[in-house]
Amino acid sequence: MRKTYPANHEDISKWKGQEIKFFQEDLIEKVQSRISEKWFYTHLKSESNDLPRVDILNLLSSYCGYKDWYDFKIKHRKTVKRKSKLKLYLPLFLLIIPLFWFAFSNRYYDYHIQIVDAVTLQPINEEKLEVIWLKKDESPKHFHHLEDAALLLESEKQEITLVIKAPYYQLDTVKRKLPYKNYSEIISLQPDDFSLMVHFFSSSDVDKWKEYRNRLDDLIAFNATIFQVDDEGKGMEMYNKQEFIDKLSFPLSKLKNIEVLETRVSKGKIVFLRFKLPKNEK
Repeated sequence: MRKTYPANHEDISKWKGQEIKFFQEDLIEKVQSRISEKWFYTHLKSESNDLPRVDILNLLSSYCGYKDWYDFKIKHRKTVKRKSKLKLYLPLFLLIIPLFWFAFSNRYYDYHIQIVDAVTLQPINEEKLEVIWLKKDESPKHFHHLEDAALLLESEKQEITLVIKAPYYQLDTVKRKLPYKNYSEIISLQPDDFSLMVHFFSSSDVDKWKEYRNRLDDLIAFNATIFQVDDEGKGMEMYNKQEFIDKLSFPLSKLKNIEVLETRVSKGKIVFLRFKLPKNEK
Protein backbone atom coordinates (compact mmCIF):
# COMPACT_ATOMS: atom_id res chain seq x y z
CA MET A 1 0.00 0.00 0.00
CA ARG A 2 2.79 2.46 0.91
CA LYS A 3 4.57 1.84 -2.41
CA THR A 4 1.48 3.04 -4.29
CA TYR A 5 0.43 5.86 -1.91
CA PRO A 6 3.53 6.95 0.05
CA ALA A 7 1.75 10.05 1.38
CA ASN A 8 -0.66 8.00 3.54
CA HIS A 9 -0.22 8.52 7.29
CA GLU A 10 2.30 6.11 8.77
CA ASP A 11 -0.20 5.08 11.48
CA ILE A 12 -2.99 3.02 9.89
CA SER A 13 -5.33 3.78 12.81
CA LYS A 14 -5.25 7.45 11.83
CA TRP A 15 -6.33 6.94 8.23
CA LYS A 16 -9.37 8.99 7.29
CA GLY A 17 -11.72 9.25 4.35
CA GLN A 18 -9.30 9.94 1.49
CA GLU A 19 -6.64 7.56 2.77
CA ILE A 20 -9.21 4.77 3.18
CA LYS A 21 -10.42 5.54 -0.34
CA PHE A 22 -6.86 5.09 -1.62
CA PHE A 23 -6.72 1.70 0.13
CA GLN A 24 -10.04 0.72 -1.48
CA GLU A 25 -8.75 1.77 -4.91
CA ASP A 26 -5.53 -0.20 -4.40
CA LEU A 27 -7.57 -3.30 -3.54
CA ILE A 28 -9.65 -2.87 -6.70
CA GLU A 29 -6.52 -2.50 -8.83
CA LYS A 30 -4.66 -5.47 -7.34
CA VAL A 31 -7.42 -7.99 -6.50
CA GLN A 32 -10.46 -6.56 -8.35
CA SER A 33 -12.51 -6.26 -5.17
CA ARG A 34 -12.99 -3.86 -2.29
CA ILE A 35 -13.98 -3.46 1.36
CA SER A 36 -16.45 -0.90 2.65
CA GLU A 37 -15.44 2.11 4.72
CA LYS A 38 -17.71 0.79 7.49
CA TRP A 39 -15.77 -2.53 7.51
CA PHE A 40 -12.48 -0.62 7.78
CA TYR A 41 -13.69 1.34 10.83
CA THR A 42 -15.18 -1.79 12.44
CA HIS A 43 -12.11 -4.02 12.17
CA LEU A 44 -9.07 -1.75 11.77
CA LYS A 45 -9.97 1.43 13.66
CA SER A 46 -11.74 0.00 16.70
CA GLU A 47 -11.29 -2.65 19.39
CA SER A 48 -14.22 -4.71 18.18
CA ASN A 49 -14.00 -8.47 18.85
CA ASP A 50 -16.09 -9.32 15.78
CA LEU A 51 -14.19 -11.48 13.30
CA PRO A 52 -14.32 -10.68 9.57
CA ARG A 53 -16.16 -12.98 7.17
CA VAL A 54 -13.99 -15.56 5.43
CA ASP A 55 -14.56 -13.93 2.01
CA ILE A 56 -12.99 -10.73 3.35
CA LEU A 57 -10.08 -12.74 4.81
CA ASN A 58 -9.63 -14.38 1.39
CA LEU A 59 -9.60 -10.94 -0.25
CA LEU A 60 -6.99 -9.48 2.11
CA SER A 61 -4.87 -12.63 1.93
CA SER A 62 -4.83 -12.32 -1.86
CA TYR A 63 -3.85 -8.65 -1.52
CA CYS A 64 -0.88 -9.74 0.65
CA GLY A 65 0.28 -12.26 -1.97
CA TYR A 66 -1.40 -15.51 -0.90
CA LYS A 67 -3.92 -17.67 -2.76
CA ASP A 68 -6.58 -17.32 -0.07
CA TRP A 69 -7.08 -17.34 3.73
CA TYR A 70 -6.41 -21.08 3.92
CA ASP A 71 -3.09 -20.65 2.08
CA PHE A 72 -2.16 -17.85 4.49
CA LYS A 73 -2.89 -20.03 7.56
CA ILE A 74 -0.96 -23.01 6.16
CA LYS A 75 2.18 -20.95 5.51
CA HIS A 76 2.02 -19.34 8.95
CA ARG A 77 1.02 -22.42 10.96
CA LYS A 78 4.50 -22.87 12.44
CA THR A 79 4.39 -19.43 14.03
CA VAL A 80 0.99 -19.87 15.67
CA LYS A 81 0.96 -20.72 19.37
CA ARG A 82 -1.91 -23.03 19.97
CA LYS A 83 -3.41 -21.36 23.00
CA SER A 84 -7.20 -21.23 23.10
CA LYS A 85 -7.24 -17.62 24.27
CA LEU A 86 -5.32 -16.50 21.17
CA LYS A 87 -7.30 -18.45 18.59
CA LEU A 88 -9.95 -15.77 18.36
CA TYR A 89 -7.56 -12.91 17.54
CA LEU A 90 -4.45 -14.45 15.99
CA PRO A 91 -5.58 -14.87 12.34
CA LEU A 92 -6.59 -11.23 11.99
CA PHE A 93 -3.45 -10.10 13.82
CA LEU A 94 -1.23 -12.13 11.47
CA LEU A 95 -3.01 -10.68 8.46
CA ILE A 96 -2.44 -7.09 9.57
CA ILE A 97 1.28 -7.63 10.29
CA PRO A 98 2.37 -7.03 6.64
CA LEU A 99 0.36 -3.80 6.49
CA PHE A 100 1.88 -2.49 9.70
CA TRP A 101 5.34 -3.53 8.58
CA PHE A 102 5.02 -1.29 5.55
CA ALA A 103 3.54 1.48 7.70
CA PHE A 104 6.26 1.58 10.33
CA SER A 105 9.33 0.42 8.43
CA ASN A 106 12.20 2.83 8.96
CA ARG A 107 13.42 2.34 5.39
CA TYR A 108 11.46 5.45 4.37
CA TYR A 109 12.74 9.01 4.45
CA ASP A 110 10.09 11.45 5.68
CA TYR A 111 10.51 14.86 4.04
CA HIS A 112 8.29 17.64 5.44
CA ILE A 113 8.15 20.90 3.49
CA GLN A 114 6.27 24.16 3.74
CA ILE A 115 6.31 26.66 0.88
CA VAL A 116 6.38 30.37 1.74
CA ASP A 117 6.64 33.72 0.00
CA ALA A 118 10.28 34.81 0.07
CA VAL A 119 9.27 38.41 0.81
CA THR A 120 6.45 38.05 3.36
CA LEU A 121 7.56 34.63 4.72
CA GLN A 122 3.88 33.63 4.79
CA PRO A 123 2.61 30.29 3.41
CA ILE A 124 1.63 30.50 -0.25
CA ASN A 125 -2.07 29.74 -0.30
CA GLU A 126 -2.49 30.01 -4.05
CA GLU A 127 -5.07 27.51 -5.30
CA LYS A 128 -2.79 26.74 -8.20
CA LEU A 129 0.29 26.00 -6.08
CA GLU A 130 1.68 22.75 -7.46
CA VAL A 131 4.48 20.43 -6.35
CA ILE A 132 5.80 17.90 -8.87
CA TRP A 133 7.87 15.02 -7.53
CA LEU A 134 10.29 13.80 -10.20
CA LYS A 135 11.16 10.13 -9.66
CA LYS A 136 13.71 8.18 -11.67
CA ASP A 137 12.15 5.61 -14.02
CA GLU A 138 8.65 6.62 -12.84
CA SER A 139 6.01 9.09 -13.92
CA PRO A 140 6.06 12.39 -11.98
CA LYS A 141 3.67 12.75 -9.02
CA HIS A 142 1.64 15.96 -8.83
CA PHE A 143 0.35 17.48 -5.58
CA HIS A 144 -2.29 20.25 -5.56
CA HIS A 145 -4.44 22.12 -3.00
CA LEU A 146 -1.90 21.86 -0.19
CA GLU A 147 -3.28 22.87 3.19
CA ASP A 148 -1.13 25.70 4.62
CA ALA A 149 1.21 25.09 1.65
CA ALA A 150 2.63 22.04 3.50
CA LEU A 151 3.42 18.56 2.24
CA LEU A 152 4.82 15.30 3.63
CA LEU A 153 6.70 13.02 1.23
CA GLU A 154 7.83 9.50 2.10
CA SER A 155 10.66 8.25 -0.07
CA GLU A 156 12.60 5.00 -0.22
CA LYS A 157 15.53 6.96 -1.68
CA GLN A 158 17.62 9.61 0.02
CA GLU A 159 17.67 11.91 -3.03
CA ILE A 160 14.53 13.90 -3.87
CA THR A 161 13.89 16.29 -6.79
CA LEU A 162 10.86 18.59 -6.74
CA VAL A 163 9.53 21.22 -9.13
CA ILE A 164 7.47 23.89 -7.34
CA LYS A 165 5.37 26.41 -9.21
CA ALA A 166 2.58 28.90 -8.58
CA PRO A 167 1.14 31.85 -10.53
CA TYR A 168 3.17 35.05 -10.03
CA TYR A 169 6.09 33.18 -8.49
CA GLN A 170 9.32 32.06 -10.09
CA LEU A 171 9.52 28.37 -10.96
CA ASP A 172 11.87 26.56 -8.59
CA THR A 173 13.55 23.15 -8.85
CA VAL A 174 14.60 21.71 -5.49
CA LYS A 175 17.14 18.89 -5.30
CA ARG A 176 17.90 17.43 -1.89
CA LYS A 177 19.94 14.61 -0.39
CA LEU A 178 18.10 14.13 2.87
CA PRO A 179 20.53 14.13 5.85
CA TYR A 180 18.08 12.42 8.25
CA LYS A 181 15.24 9.90 8.12
CA ASN A 182 12.89 12.64 9.29
CA TYR A 183 13.78 16.00 7.74
CA SER A 184 11.81 19.27 7.66
CA GLU A 185 12.44 22.35 5.56
CA ILE A 186 10.86 25.68 4.64
CA ILE A 187 11.18 26.47 0.94
CA SER A 188 10.89 30.10 -0.23
CA LEU A 189 9.50 31.04 -3.65
CA GLN A 190 10.55 34.35 -5.15
CA PRO A 191 7.73 36.53 -6.55
CA ASP A 192 7.81 36.80 -10.34
CA ASP A 193 7.95 40.57 -10.85
CA PHE A 194 7.54 40.24 -14.63
CA SER A 195 4.25 38.33 -14.31
CA LEU A 196 3.00 40.74 -11.67
CA MET A 197 3.75 43.75 -13.86
CA VAL A 198 1.96 42.32 -16.91
CA HIS A 199 -1.08 41.49 -14.77
CA PHE A 200 -0.99 44.98 -13.23
CA PHE A 201 -0.89 46.66 -16.64
CA SER A 202 -3.80 44.54 -17.93
CA SER A 203 -6.02 45.67 -15.03
CA SER A 204 -4.98 49.36 -14.99
CA ASP A 205 -6.81 52.53 -15.91
CA VAL A 206 -6.93 53.07 -19.69
CA ASP A 207 -6.00 56.75 -19.22
CA LYS A 208 -2.49 55.73 -18.24
CA TRP A 209 -1.86 53.45 -21.19
CA LYS A 210 0.54 55.74 -23.02
CA GLU A 211 2.91 55.36 -20.11
CA TYR A 212 2.22 51.63 -19.71
CA ARG A 213 2.76 50.89 -23.44
CA ASN A 214 6.28 52.25 -23.20
CA ARG A 215 7.01 50.20 -20.08
CA LEU A 216 5.59 47.04 -21.68
CA ASP A 217 7.66 47.70 -24.78
CA ASP A 218 10.77 47.70 -22.58
CA LEU A 219 9.57 44.65 -20.64
CA ILE A 220 8.86 42.25 -23.55
CA ALA A 221 11.48 41.02 -26.03
CA PHE A 222 10.94 41.77 -29.72
CA ASN A 223 10.59 38.10 -30.71
CA ALA A 224 8.68 36.99 -27.57
CA THR A 225 6.29 34.04 -27.85
CA ILE A 226 2.91 34.86 -26.25
CA PHE A 227 0.12 32.28 -25.86
CA GLN A 228 -3.46 32.64 -24.68
CA VAL A 229 -4.75 29.29 -23.32
CA ASP A 230 -8.04 27.90 -22.05
CA ASP A 231 -8.81 26.50 -18.59
CA GLU A 232 -7.18 23.18 -19.50
CA GLY A 233 -3.94 24.90 -20.46
CA LYS A 234 -4.35 24.25 -24.19
CA GLY A 235 -3.33 26.90 -26.71
CA MET A 236 -6.08 29.05 -28.18
CA GLU A 237 -4.31 32.01 -29.77
CA MET A 238 -0.79 33.23 -30.35
CA TYR A 239 0.34 36.88 -30.34
CA ASN A 240 3.49 38.68 -31.26
CA LYS A 241 4.74 41.46 -29.02
CA GLN A 242 3.01 44.35 -30.80
CA GLU A 243 -0.33 42.54 -31.13
CA PHE A 244 -0.32 41.71 -27.43
CA ILE A 245 0.45 45.29 -26.33
CA ASP A 246 -2.20 46.66 -28.72
CA LYS A 247 -4.81 44.22 -27.39
CA LEU A 248 -4.08 45.17 -23.79
CA SER A 249 -4.30 48.90 -24.49
CA PHE A 250 -7.36 48.91 -26.78
CA PRO A 251 -10.38 50.15 -24.74
CA LEU A 252 -12.85 47.53 -26.07
CA SER A 253 -10.45 44.60 -25.97
CA LYS A 254 -11.30 41.53 -23.92
CA LEU A 255 -7.69 41.19 -22.77
CA LYS A 256 -8.33 42.73 -19.36
CA ASN A 257 -7.41 41.41 -15.91
CA ILE A 258 -5.57 38.51 -17.50
CA GLU A 259 -4.15 35.73 -15.34
CA VAL A 260 -0.47 35.20 -16.14
CA LEU A 261 0.34 31.49 -15.85
CA GLU A 262 4.01 31.45 -16.83
CA THR A 263 6.79 33.75 -17.97
CA ARG A 264 10.34 33.03 -19.07
CA VAL A 265 12.93 35.77 -18.95
CA SER A 266 16.22 36.19 -20.76
CA LYS A 267 18.56 39.17 -20.46
CA GLY A 268 16.01 41.13 -18.46
CA LYS A 269 13.13 40.75 -20.94
CA ILE A 270 10.15 38.41 -21.26
CA VAL A 271 10.76 35.89 -24.06
CA PHE A 272 7.78 33.60 -23.33
CA LEU A 273 4.41 34.41 -21.78
CA ARG A 274 1.40 32.17 -21.24
CA PHE A 275 -1.87 33.58 -19.93
CA LYS A 276 -5.61 33.01 -19.76
CA LEU A 277 -8.66 35.21 -19.35
CA PRO A 278 -10.75 35.34 -16.18
CA LYS A 279 -14.02 33.45 -16.51
CA ASN A 280 -16.14 36.57 -16.56
CA GLU A 281 -14.15 37.92 -19.53
CA LYS A 282 -14.60 34.92 -21.85
